[in-house]
Amino acid sequence: MKRRLQSALVVLAAGLQIALAADGLPGTEALAFRESTAEIVQRQLEQVRSYWRRRIAQAGEDRDARWRAACTSAHGFEGFAAAQRAKCRAMLGLDKTDPVLRPAKVELLAANDSYRLERVEVPLPGGIAARGVLVAPARAGRHAAVIVCADADTRPE
Repeated sequence: MKRRLQSALVVLAAGLQIALAADGLPGTEALAFRESTAEIVQRQLEQVRSYWRRRIAQAGEDRDARWRAACTSAHGFEGFAAAQRAKCRAMLGLDKTDPVLRPAKVELLAANDSYRLERVEVPLPGGIAARGVLVAPARAGRHAAVIVCADADTRPE
């Protein structure tokens, strides 16, 4: 019974497709566009770009608001920073409980009284490595930090 119903539905669907292809729906006419296909595609592309521009701008505003709220106290900042580090570890695939990590390779490139410049390579699971240049203050203590991600297939310097 189930197989006959399926067969009947297939035949009905095929007949409907043939009828629609030949004449369209009764009482309707073919859709005619006032614009060319290229113009429609261009307009849709601009709508997509506009959407992502708005989302990117909103993400910046949201991020700034979260950081402002987190930086009102040292305790609030520490909790917020810990959560951000956890998110970063998860994005990099380092949140697993048993990653096999090898120590980072660090090569001193230059140093003076204010900072040191080091080439850093962090081996990651899967035979890949994160490479970068670390500009670190010469003095110990808390300092502002910026992480810049260059092209992954070249040395950053």
